[in-house]
Amino acid sequence: MKKYIFKNKLFVMIWLLVLSFSFQSCSDDNEDLKTFLEKFDNTAWKFNNVTTGGILYAKINNIQNNPFEIWLSLFKNSCFIYEGLADDGIVEVLENSENKLEIKIIENPQEYSIITLTIIGDTLTATNEDFEEGISVDKNTFILLKTSDDLDNLEICVF
Repeated sequence: MKKYIFKNKLFVMIWLLVLSFSFQSCSDDNEDLKTFLEKFDNTAWKFNNVTTGGILYAKINNIQNNPFEIWLSLFKNSCFIYEGLADDGIVEVLENSENKLEIKIIENPQEYSIITLTIIGDTLTATNEDFEEGISVDKNTFILLKTSDDLDNLEICVF
């Protein structure tokens, strides 16, 4: 009888130990998942306009109301125009999953834009779709490459 009780206790203890490791590993897996903004926070991206020589930089921020900033130089060797998304209107994050960021920028009640960012490796695909009264009026896609350029030292245009 003592052997039987000992075997049952041992079985229960092993089972509880296995369950505790199972639950612990599940919670660790969820902690490893990051949102797009968390995963790519403070990364810089570059688009070169081969026609004009202009450059567009984008920097991703883990900030809901300003998820990325833009620096734009229209011509080769010219100063940069700086713009945060919050400068364009009200920013609403529609999706912030691990591999996709989708935001809506409301300029006024009738006009808004939806910007979608996805990243694969060192390539960022940015799609901007403009809407007027709920109807799509323009859609553009840009490909930006990851860069280590120092955005803090860009010459900003003064108007």
